[in-house]
Amino acid sequence: MPVSRPSHRPRMDALSSLSLTAPLTIGLLLTAFAGGAFASFARQRHAREEMRISKEFFQSTFDSAAVGMAVADLSGRYIKVNRAMCNFVGYTEAELLQMSYHQITHPDDLAENVSARIRLVNGELPTFQQEKRYVRKDGRVVWALMVVSQVVDQHGKVAYSVGQMLDIDTQKQIERDLRTSRASLAHAQHIARIGDWEWDTGSGVLRWSEEITHLFGAPPAKAPQTHDALIACFHPDERSAIRQAFNTALASGEPFSMDGRMQCADGSERFVYLQGEPIAGTGTTPPRMCGTLQDITERKRTELALIESRRQLRELSSHQKSLLEDERKHIAREIHDELGQRLTALKMEISLLRLGFGNNPELFRIAEEMRTLADGTMDVVRQIASNLRPAALDLGLVPAIEWLAEDLQLRSEIRCELEIGNEEIPMGDLPATVAFRVVQESLTNVARHAAASAVHITLHEADGQLHVCIRDNGKGFDTSAGAPREGFGLLGMRERVLALNGTLRVDSAPGQGTTVSIDIPLPGAVRP
Repeated sequence: MPVSRPSHRPRMDALSSLSLTAPLTIGLLLTAFAGGAFASFARQRHAREEMRISKEFFQSTFDSAAVGMAVADLSGRYIKVNRAMCNFVGYTEAELLQMSYHQITHPDDLAENVSARIRLVNGELPTFQQEKRYVRKDGRVVWALMVVSQVVDQHGKVAYSVGQMLDIDTQKQIERDLRTSRASLAHAQHIARIGDWEWDTGSGVLRWSEEITHLFGAPPAKAPQTHDALIACFHPDERSAIRQAFNTALASGEPFSMDGRMQCADGSERFVYLQGEPIAGTGTTPPRMCGTLQDITERKRTELALIESRRQLRELSSHQKSLLEDERKHIAREIHDELGQRLTALKMEISLLRLGFGNNPELFRIAEEMRTLADGTMDVVRQIASNLRPAALDLGLVPAIEWLAEDLQLRSEIRCELEIGNEEIPMGDLPATVAFRVVQESLTNVARHAAASAVHITLHEADGQLHVCIRDNGKGFDTSAGAPREGFGLLGMRERVLALNGTLRVDSAPGQGTTVSIDIPLPGAVRP
């Protein structure tokens, strides 16, 4: 019986299989390991390349940055600076790398800088910025806007800081100049007691400078904030005129100016000089108006005091002239009545003497000489009396002016024409005397200075005023240069007329003659 034996094939197959597949498996494992290592190496090389590129990019950006950049350690010592930083502070790179930010920061800004940096290093702030001053190597102080950020290590701790400095020195200089200009403007406005304002016509809001709020005697919050509120601050009698001035300026586009009385917050009243100028808008934008407001109280009070003083002086002058005219009238009458009568009596006695002793030739001759002398003396007395106060003036202004015209023609070769509107103009003695003296002084000037051949005098009454005009055809003069040899004659005429609330005008030109015109109100005259 055959004996069966165990079979060894399966084991051989397994071994054979193992022996056949093992090299393949090991190869695959080795290939996989090699591939992973290669991939890891590739990643590391890529990372190093990216790091190199990043480092080169940072270095390039750092070096070529237009703003100053610096890297500092925790103590504040610089470990890296760029060219812009060196140029900004005036130190070389080697010099800065031996320094810290403490050494180039302005002393007045150092404390704030140190405090912010401590908080940055302690992790309280990721970054901070500060406008600070740097002291350059040449001693000049420059401004920069500094932005400092923290840089942490792999453990999250702050390792160093990176700062960027933007040059704002020019901006600061502009700001300083602007502050100085504003301070100078405010000081000038304070000295001149003047301020500026701006009115937005669309919203109606007013903007005031600080000085104007002082003029109102109230804090800025209580100053007028609108156009209507401004007008309400003026005297009630002037509000309508001021409102009209604003409206006219807006409609015409032309500036305006006017004086006014302003009622202040403290109840006082001040005189102000208001100016405004419209500024046209664009498109549908409404116009604006800008202007100034100046306190002219002291000047106005001085002007009013001067006007009052002039009025009083004019009244005094008028009173003195009235007294002088009265005295002239009295002296003229005394001369005419007393001395004239005595000379007339003397002339009669001489005539009797001639009749009684006419048979004595020597006595007759002496009597004839005495009569001739008496006649001449009487002519002189009449002339003196007429100059002091012409008797014709007692008859009215027209006869008195006719007498002046005749006297001028008798004493010179100047032809004098009269044009009288009315035969006689009823008026008081004072305006008649003033008109007479003006004509008298004018004719005297014509005879002395004008080199004229004719004078034309017109006199008439219209609209309750007396109009007198004296026009010559003489050489004339330039009125802008003043009348030649002008003394108290023209001034006296002007003062006489002004005392009666009248006006006097002098019109002349070289070679065109001279015209003197006066207008005097007639008391009691009925005006149309």
